Amino acid sequence: MIVIRETESFAKWLDGLDDIRARARVHARIERLATGNPGDVAPVGEGFRN
Repeated sequence: MIVIRETESFAKWLDGLDDIRARARVHARIERLATGNPGDVAPVGEGFRN
């Protein structure tokens, strides 16, 4: 299970988005990630670890 934590700085950034559609897309992407669907992703390179 993926745990999503929202930081205060992220919340401020998201609230500051004037484009309502962009804000909705960010929310939708986070919801998909929370349910285990990361969407269209690609490896970032050799040697990167969580």
